[in-house]
Parts: sequence; structure tokens; C-alpha cells
Amino acid sequence: MKRICLFAFFALVALCGACTQNDPVPADPGAVSPVCAAYRISARVLPMAGGEAAPGSRALLPMTPEEENMIRTIAVLQFDSEDNLVLVADGERPGSESYYYFRNLTEDEDTPNGTPSPELDNVRLQSGDGQRTTICLIANMTEAQIADLILKDDGRTRVQLSDFRRKTVDIGNILTEEDGAGDRNENIGHVKQIYMFGYYEGVLPGTESGLSIYLGRIIARIEVNFTIDDPEDLKKKFYIGLANMETKAYVFPGAQSPNAEDAWLDMKPTERSEEIRTGACQFYFYAAPHSTDVSDKATRLQIWYVDEGTVPSDDNVSATVLLCNNPDTKPEDAMEGDYYLNRNSIYHVNIHLSEKRDGTPAVRSGCRRR
Repeated sequence: MKRICLFAFFALVALCGACTQNDPVPADPGAVSPVCAAYRISARVLPMAGGEAAPGSRALLPMTPEEENMIRTIAVLQFDSEDNLVLVADGERPGSESYYYFRNLTEDEDTPNGTPSPELDNVRLQSGDGQRTTICLIANMTEAQIADLILKDDGRTRVQLSDFRRKTVDIGNILTEEDGAGDRNENIGHVKQIYMFGYYEGVLPGTESGLSIYLGRIIARIEVNFTIDDPEDLKKKFYIGLANMETKAYVFPGAQSPNAEDAWLDMKPTERSEEIRTGACQFYFYAAPHSTDVSDKATRLQIWYVDEGTVPSDDNVSATVLLCNNPDTKPEDAMEGDYYLNRNSIYHVNIHLSEKRDGTPAVRSGCRRR
């Protein structure tokens, strides 16, 4: 019985053919050429809903659709019914049999900037004679990254599906000027690249059929919406930042996040007083998926309301919002844990600020996934 999995389902399309041989990760010497069929694979990007952003610098805006939705490179992996990584090929390139199919879409004349819906013609997959198989699509990684993903930690042995499910990727948050933060740190909290993943698991359709596989982004988007009693009454400097951000994420979706404590980071506090005074009170950040049962380890939004000249630090945080811990709105497909950020999801954090008599901020907040 076939099974339809997250980010994937199949429709009809494909042709028949034979595999060729050799390439970046070539077949073992003396390997028997398997029975293959030429498939048309239609890749699509799952929506990550977003609303109209407030006008202002790029710091206030989500990444453009060209960045959030575009597939610039795409790789195809196949695992057989025994979870072994098997040979695939590009039917348009004789001698391309390898343990992954890779295509740089920006090298195509029609898609110099990538596309949200690539069509991969003549991808030769092992038909499996009615056995279960797993087809994985990975977007926006380099070929070197893909070549590394298909090897175990020893750097020599090819992964099985169980190994691949534990593979991680560095998220690449923009945190410093060297990363591309911009003159006013307007890009802090964005990412250098949006990786995507999708898969199909089940019996492959016949030779006149094909695959449509939906890919989800391997990050979450955090929308922070502020209201304040009177923006003109701001007497101090206002900063926001993120802490306990994971730097890695599993490529394959799972119930947990890597939770590698030595790979956590904090986002540099960014001054946002002027935006709040002008009423542009919506900010966007991108973060790796995260899950934990311990509040101290939850990804958190930090708020500083400090005197002019005071440097924001862990010792003078004015308020903290844990992401995302509302059990009443936790979706059924959320990762395990009381505090979670799911991949390919938008989280809305609504914050109302008012100033107490002693000059400290009173903060009311809530977090939910759209």
C-alpha cells in the first residue's frame, strides 16, 4: 500500500528508458545496471502565508518572494525498499549515473533567477518492481553540500535512509556586518539562503506516470507586531533581539530539532526606536526549527527599553517572550515539546508596550502559528 507523506504526493506523467553510468559519486565497480524509468518530476513550493508588511526599510519586511519562494538548485535522491541509497541519472546527459541528480536552474536560459515550480524532465529512477521507495528533493544547496549529505560521518560510506533522516544543515543567519547585515543592521535576523525539502514515499507509478513533490522551507518566519500607547512618549531607546536560536536544522522533517547546545546563538540586539515612533511596528526574523520542554532552552524574543547610551545585555533585558508556547493553539503537526518553532511556518508574536511609572515597560504578548 502506498503512503502519501508530508510535503509530497504524486500525479501522472513519465516515460520509460534505461540508465547510463558514471559521475560525481559513481556506481561501484562491477555494479549491475538497475531497471530504470524516465520520470518527469514537478517540484512546487508549499505556501508560507504572509500579510502586507508595513512600509519601511528592508529590516521591517520579510524576504522578497524571489528569495522566499525561488528554487535555484535542486537535487534528487532515491532510497529503495531496504532504505539503501540507489543510483539515479539525468536522461539528458549520457554517463550521468550517480547517487544523486543535481541541477543548477540559474544556468538555464529561461530561469536565470530560479523558479518556484521547476519541471525536471527525464530523471531516471529505479522502478523497484512494485516495492516501496523514497524520493527526496532538496532545494537551494550547492552540489558540494549534496555530495556531503549522502555520506556518513566517516566521509566515505553512503548513507541509508535512517542516516539521512539525522543529517543537518547550517541555517546561515545574518548576524554581523561580515554576514551582510547592512549599514543599519537592516538585514540582521534574515538568512543567507532558504533551503527546502520535500519527499514522496510509496510505490512508484507506472512508466506513463510521474511525480509532483511539494517542498517546504527548512526555517520558520517570525512576525513581530508591536502596539504602544503613544509612540511619541518613548523616552528611551528600544531594542529587540532573539536568543537561543539553533544554528542547524534537520534536512528531513522530524518530531525533534537537533538541540545541539554548542550550536546555539543569540541575535545581536537591533535598535528600533525610530520605526516605532513612525508607527512601522512590524518586524520579521527567520529562525531554525526548534523544540524543547525546558523554558530556559526555548528560542526567545528579547526586548530592551533602556536609557540613551546604555548597551543592551543579558543583565538589562526589559522583557522576554518565549517562542512559541501557547498550548491552546498548538497545531497537531507541531514538533514535540512545550516550546516549538516548526519549519515552513509563520509565527505571529503580538506585543503591546506601555510604560510604568518607574519608566520600565509593561509588556503583554502572545504567540501563535498562522
